[in-house]
Order: sequence, then C-alpha cells, then structure tokens
Amino acid sequence: MTTGAGIVSLTNGKLMVSGQCVLSDVHDNVSSTPVASNDDVLCDGAFTGDKSDHKGSLGVLPVGKLLQGFTFHESLSLQDVVDDAVDGQLWLRHSLRDPISGISELFFKGNEQNEMIICLESGDPSIDTFNGSHLVFAVSGSNPFDVVTYAVKAIEKYEKTFCHLERKKIPDTINWFGWCTWDAFYTDVTEEGLKLGLESFKKGGIAPKFLIIDDGWQSVVMDPTGIESKAEDTAQREAFCKHKFRKHPKEGHAEKELGCGLQRIVAEIKEQHANLVYRMSYPGGQANGVCNVLKSIMTNGVGLVKPEKAYDFYNDLHSYLASTGVDGVKVDAQTILETLGKGHGRRVNLARKYHEALEASIASNFSDNDIISCMSNNTDSLYSGKKTAIMRASDDFFPRDPASHTIHVASSQHPMAEYHGAARAVGGCAIYVSDKPECHDFNLLKKVSLPDSSILRASYRGGQQGIACFLTLLEIKKKNLLKMWNLNSFSGVIGVFNCQGAGWCQKTITGSITAKDVDYLPRVADDGWSGDTIVYTHRGGEVVHLPKNSSYSMALNPRGYDVFTVVPVKSLSNGAKFAPIGLLETFNSRGAISDMKQGSGLVTFALEVPDEDLYLRSIIIKF
Repeated sequence: MTTGAGIVSLTNGKLMVSGQCVLSDVHDNVSSTPVASNDDVLCDGAFTGDKSDHKGSLGVLPVGKLLQGFTFHESLSLQDVVDDAVDGQLWLRHSLRDPISGISELFFKGNEQNEMIICLESGDPSIDTFNGSHLVFAVSGSNPFDVVTYAVKAIEKYEKTFCHLERKKIPDTINWFGWCTWDAFYTDVTEEGLKLGLESFKKGGIAPKFLIIDDGWQSVVMDPTGIESKAEDTAQREAFCKHKFRKHPKEGHAEKELGCGLQRIVAEIKEQHANLVYRMSYPGGQANGVCNVLKSIMTNGVGLVKPEKAYDFYNDLHSYLASTGVDGVKVDAQTILETLGKGHGRRVNLARKYHEALEASIASNFSDNDIISCMSNNTDSLYSGKKTAIMRASDDFFPRDPASHTIHVASSQHPMAEYHGAARAVGGCAIYVSDKPECHDFNLLKKVSLPDSSILRASYRGGQQGIACFLTLLEIKKKNLLKMWNLNSFSGVIGVFNCQGAGWCQKTITGSITAKDVDYLPRVADDGWSGDTIVYTHRGGEVVHLPKNSSYSMALNPRGYDVFTVVPVKSLSNGAKFAPIGLLETFNSRGAISDMKQGSGLVTFALEVPDEDLYLRSIIIKF
C-alpha cells in the first residue's frame, strides 16, 4: 500500500520523506492522509494517525525512531537528538508537527523495542475513546525555516483552532523599551516605588515607554488548612491566570487605588465563580522536571474559575483595569490548565474555552491586542490562540541558581545581562528589564534602546532559530556554538553564543560565521548581488570584508557572545562599492537604517527614529 502526497508517503510499512525512509516497520494500524500543496498550503505533506480504536484516558500508538525532544518543565519544550528511543519522554517539533485535533495532548516517547510511540492524553479519566486519524503532520523541503512555516500554516488550515502570526495584530508595545517591577520589588509593589524606578531610569537618559506592574511570585493569605511556602521560592495560590498589568508611565492612577479595586474583584470571583481544584498528575508529565512554583499548588490546590464563567471573570477584571488607565496585561501560569482537565471533558477543551474567553476580553477592553502570554508553551496553548501574538518563551529566572541564568535574566547589572541583551536584540523580541531603582547599566541599556525608548528590532519576531528549542541540544552535545540570525531592511544580523552546559561544562568553543548563516539574506540584497559582504563585530569593533563563500572565525569563552552585522556589498554605477553599518554602539547596528536610495552620483539613507514627534536623519554621501 502507498499513500501520501509524493514528498511524504507511507509505503509497505515505511514512512518515506523525499525518498528517504524515516520510520521502518510501521504498524498496520498507522494511517497516512495526504495533503497536497495549493494557494494556502505551499508544501506537500501528510497527516499520520491511527485506524484502531482506543479505550481509556491514555492512548498509545507504537510507530518508530526519529529526531526527538523533551519537555523540561510544563511551560517549556526543548529538543534533542537521541540514539535510543527509550531514552525518556520525547516531543517532536518542526519536521513533524503535532496537531491536537481537539481531543488530547500528544507527545512522543520510546519503548523497549526501540520504537517511537505516539501517546495521547485526555487529562480527564472519564474520557474513554480517541479518534486519532490526524495526529502528526509530516512535511519535507529544502529550507528548514520555510518548512516550519508551511507546516504550521497547513495545520492551521486543517485545525481552524489557531492562527499563524502573520494573521495576528502585533501590539505596538513590541517596538519600545519597557520596565517590569517583578525582580525590582517582588510582592512589595508601591506607588512610591514605581515613581522612584521611573525617575531612576530618566537620570541615565532612558525613559521606559511601558510599565508592567508585576507582584513577583504572588503571596496571598493562606486558608486555615493550607501549608504556606516562602514567597521567594514558590507561588502560593492563584486563580487562573495570574495577571500582570501594563500601563503607560505617563498615566497617573495610584497603585493603591488599583489594589483596592482588585481586592473587590478577587472577593467576588471567589464567592461566585471559582472552585478549589487540585492538579492531577498525568503519565506524560511524570517524566518532566517538577518546577518549584507548582509544589504549593499541588499541596494546597488552585482556584479555578468555572469555564462557563471565564469570560465574565476576565471581562470584570480587564474592564476595571482599563478604567484605571491600564492598557494591557501579561497573563502568567497558563500551562497549569493542562493538569486541571478532570471533569471538563479533556484538557484541550478546557484550554480552548479559557483562551477564547481571554482573547474575547482582551479585544473588548484593550484596543491594541496588548497581551503577553507567559508560561504558556505547551501545545494546548499554542494550538488554541487565534489572536495572542506575544509569548514569553524562556524558562523562569531563579536568582539563586546561576546555572539557570543563560536561560533567563531580569537585571541590566546581572553578570549575564549583556549576553541576554544581545539575544533580545537579534531575536526581534520585546525588550524590557526588571532593574531595581538606581541599579542600572546604562551603557548596556543604550545598546538596546534609543533616547526616545524605541528599540532597533530586527524583522523576524523571536529570531529564526527558536532559541529555546536548540539551547539544550547545544548544551548536551558540548561542542557547538549557538548561532541565531535575523534580518533588517537591507542586511542581516547574527548572534553567536557559547551556552555549552550552562553551569556544568564550561569551556572555550571555536566556530565561524558566513553570510550563508543568514538564510534569507539574498531576499534583502540587490538583484545581481555578488555574494560579498561587510561584517561588523560588535564586541571586537572590527570591520571585515568577506568575499563570497568565505568565513570569519572566532573563539568564545564560557557564556561568551558576539553579534555580527552582515551587510551585502552594494555596487554603484560608477564602480564604487558601499555597505553602511549603522549605529556602531548598538547590538543591532544596521537596524537603525530604515531606507536607502541611490541617485545620480550620491547615496542617501535614513536613520530610523519611530516616534512621530522626532525626525528621520538623512545622510548624503557623494562619490
């Protein structure tokens, strides 16, 4: 039997991708449904599923052996290549995408026969049937970045439960520098502290454009039967989901006024809409590392608003916040929902009800789609969001655990701050810090923020490499540098990081970059580009000419980094060659150039200053 759409097919017990056998000894109950390319889906692929019936809340489908990954915490999935399929709980990303088909969470792991198994978990013991005809989408192509995009769009068209980023409104927040009070104050947030912090930034010539009021690891009054934990170590009890509030610093509503209103809303929620429920451990999650912030929830339970009341809960909260001048929210701890599906007809159904309610409330109360999703990197969330466009993708920051500081850091004065600042600048991400008042590294902050608080954000949000997915692979293999690339209007940028082993396998690593590392660079170069580039090294300050196919070598110490601006050489009509680098003191130097034109005998280009009340600076160079 042969099925599939040419590039991906199931033939005589073998899953074939572009003529290569990816899985052998495929079981007879495994099915394949072809998807042909069209105007909406620009790739051939196939859905793989199961033709047999399954009973119980956990379905198991033996398949084969492949590129695999694992879930580190419930909010973070990472990737690895393992030699034996029995090595642990495993997840697939990118080459095989795992749509959830409205039924269950899907994950991959191995068995003693060295087979890859697809596991389905409903999260609700009362569910005893599965329909698994479209479990995994397999696709192949010559460009890995295009393949990922096409695969996501194909699943979007089939599932109709989420939207690709291209169809979402991107809030303007992402273009500006901000301040979050989390590490600055934790639970001791006051109006005086907020004013002190904002004034502290202004002294150094930095004015955050947005403010996130964050209570740190939330601490609340415990019930008489509760077991209290220290606020700096773990969350106490929280009604889903923990909210942080985004305000424009110029708006003058008092923090104490905001707090009083929230106390009233919380009291009403507890009285009318919430039940105390307990996190249910499920087989796929038992192999994960248990995050400390979940321990108190496991012991004391969590306040869960009834799904049918979720919109009322969000709308009551958000409408009040909007009335006080808050113009957006950061919604934390979303992945806790995957453990609360009991009695709700599958965890995926529960997640979708909450996401629909949350996004509807955001649309009703905040005009610019201003929401940041946090601790929400499970597929329940990823395949349920139709409007949410910004997600915090890193693991949490643990101040007393230095090994975690290559993953996430909060302060501009932290020893790893430059490392993280470079990653944010290259990644095209939102940039905000959580500095304590009077504790700033202004030299660093000026590398990511201009005086008007705009940031030189690269074109692709989140970078093209998906930092979280590759960090662990690089750390475990102990021999590679992490390289991530992005684009600007007329150039590329590459960030290179020695993140080997985080805190346990530190050594100097050598490597090199080429213009080809910026995969889409030809798309922003002139027609007829020769392939020659000018490379500017941020840390070394070198300007290097790289002919086509040549490379630049480097050696990075443990936790070292560098950022390389890669500019295609422009050949002018009079034989001169030109490659503007931009603002040399910033991480993404070429991001400052928004336009470039060639006239008769001269070149002009404009340095970008997005704030409408400032101006574009044009520079004219005559040859």
